[in-house]
Amino acid sequence: IKPVLKRVNQWKDLKNFRNHILAHNLRVGEDSIFGYADKSLVYNTPSTLSELKLLCELLSLITQNIGVEFPELEQQLNYAETINDKLTFPTGEVDFDSEFNLVAEQIKVLGLTRTQQTDLSA
Repeated sequence: IKPVLKRVNQWKDLKNFRNHILAHNLRVGEDSIFGYADKSLVYNTPSTLSELKLLCELLSLITQNIGVEFPELEQQLNYAETINDKLTFPTGEVDFDSEFNLVAEQIKVLGLTRTQQTDLSA
């Protein structure tokens, strides 16, 4: 299992990403991530579909080999399935401009005015 953990640990910010973004509602400690106006938070985590697939398959390797370390758990495992069998990442493209503008117009109809696009190229 050490080679798997060594590779997973190359994504140095998995724990922080989990804590800040997923578990603690977009907060770093007591502060909202939106309070960091002067800087962007950077997370070294899987960010592409291929990286997500790699992470899933690495976790499957751990699951498949857990019986070596914990034989009493092996009876409960279904080796015919992997995490990737349980997850689907749609790869369809979206027309960003069209979809964003449609939603922005719907926001304006509701009387809200903040519909500026975020510059994601930075």
